[in-house]
Amino acid sequence: MFETLRWLLIVPVAVAGWFTAFVGALELHGLVYYFCPAEYQVSGVCNHPAAMAAQQALVVLGAAVSAALVVLLPTLTAPAYKQQVAAGAWSLGFGVAIWAYFETYALGPFLAACIAGTATFLLVLKLYRDQAVISTDDYHQYELFI
Repeated sequence: MFETLRWLLIVPVAVAGWFTAFVGALELHGLVYYFCPAEYQVSGVCNHPAAMAAQQALVVLGAAVSAALVVLLPTLTAPAYKQQVAAGAWSLGFGVAIWAYFETYALGPFLAACIAGTATFLLVLKLYRDQAVISTDDYHQYELFI
């Protein structure tokens, strides 16, 4: 039962990882405005050059963290076939990153997401390289009835 639940949670966990990184980056944008000097605040926007650079860096950092979480969290959630789950998460994430790039033409976040997602994927492949695929479906579900 728990194994089935873990398989069912793979996609929601990936979405939760993306959402957590997105909300975290948005909250940090609020901090940039909070620390902005009053003379640079115009209509709720901070026009200080350092604030603009910080906001751009937050977008790039948020894209990188979300890509890493989208690959890592489903892999950790999956009860087996971790390399295959990581490959699927990386592939879907890469596709979404390409779509987002063509919608926004934001090269920095696209490159950050590609690099972080690929690095996380390679790390997962290295960590689970020697792990055999172990399936407990064969007999464990009947243990309680013996």
